[in-house]
Amino acid sequence: MIDYRDALSADGDELARVARRIFTETFGTLYRQEDLKQFLDSAYGEGGLVGILRDPDYRVRLATKDGAIIGYC
Repeated sequence: MIDYRDALSADGDELARVARRIFTETFGTLYRQEDLKQFLDSAYGEGGLVGILRDPDYRVRLATKDGAIIGYC
């Protein structure tokens, strides 16, 4: 069963890993490795998705299965 909930700042590390994996599996072959790494660090690090989790102006929803994050929006 898939559960849905709001993300917490404590979810940042796991969410970043999932988001990086999803993006890399989907689009990774389109980029040079150094460009991909730079994008992933920017988009999913403290200045990106992880930082957004601490911003009250944003809301991130998680899909979880057996307690593990499997998707987000």
